[in-house]
Amino acid sequence: MICPACSKDVAPGDSVEDRRGRAWHRDCALEVLAGAAVEKVEPVEPVVVEAVEPAPPPGPVLKWKCRGCGYAAADQFYIGRCPGCGRFYNRELDKKAEMAAHRSITDIASGADPPTISTGIDALDDVLSGNLATGKRGGMVLGSLVALLGAPSGGKSTITIMVAGNVATPKCRVMLVSTEETEKDRARAAQRIGVLNPHVLLYGVDTLGCDVDDILEMADKQKPKILIVDSLTTCFTKTSAAEVGSTAQIVACLRALYYYTKRHNICTIATSQINSAGEAKGGTGVEHSCDTLLSIFPSLPSWEWCDPAESNLRALHVGKNRNGNGAKKYLFEIGEKGLVPVKVEDRSPRRRR
Repeated sequence: MICPACSKDVAPGDSVEDRRGRAWHRDCALEVLAGAAVEKVEPVEPVVVEAVEPAPPPGPVLKWKCRGCGYAAADQFYIGRCPGCGRFYNRELDKKAEMAAHRSITDIASGADPPTISTGIDALDDVLSGNLATGKRGGMVLGSLVALLGAPSGGKSTITIMVAGNVATPKCRVMLVSTEETEKDRARAAQRIGVLNPHVLLYGVDTLGCDVDDILEMADKQKPKILIVDSLTTCFTKTSAAEVGSTAQIVACLRALYYYTKRHNICTIATSQINSAGEAKGGTGVEHSCDTLLSIFPSLPSWEWCDPAESNLRALHVGKNRNGNGAKKYLFEIGEKGLVPVKVEDRSPRRRR
């Protein structure tokens, strides 16, 4: 007899029969009863498969890191504010980044033009990104910051509330932050002009305050397409110890808005005042921290004979514009319904008395 377990001959004195009449060795029968394997299978060596690293994505992979907290980012355009610790201008380029990852200028220029959003004011659209040579109608360019300067009561707040009311839709969220007025004051102004829009997210000095860091934190939650801050003269940021309204503080706040605009690809409008000489508070730092620089102030045609401060006309000048080649000056008339463009040739000249 042959044992079914080990396939060897079974001696008559060392055998055990099962119900089928088969003879087993006593040791083999005990192993089977104990649950051991009947057949012995030789172990197979595992096959080691080498991991294949995926190919790097096309385009530049620049590693930036914060000197303070070590936060690293791989954005093509690194923001000035560290998401880890909140500090500004505290980043450095990782030495291990390969410079060969940079794209050619022709590859970058081959992309489509950035989209624009109409402000609802034709004259302002032409100023922002219009082109008189080709007849192109413009608007607010996504990924750009517009700095609007002017004297007190010059019409800055009127323009911002008109733009917010004209542009806001369920798909185009507008976040308007007033750091000089309360929410009720700004809402009454919008109702008086006739641009009250339920899709405008309004924050006043009584709710959100004047801290730019808090404003950007709220913008991260609301995710607006257009961000309007009125005005930088009363804003401050914790990264600067300068006095509120000073040159250093205004530039620091504007730079924070500038980097946020570029990173999130939104359009930002920030207002500020001018000094007694008609220059921007912040000097050349304001000019270098925006894409479009506009100035609005009381003005009079050559035939008017009165104090310009008493006039209801406002002149809009373009000091700098990276996105357009349109008109450099527009004349508006301010009234109960806001700012209305004025054609100078339609107004008859007055004689001097």
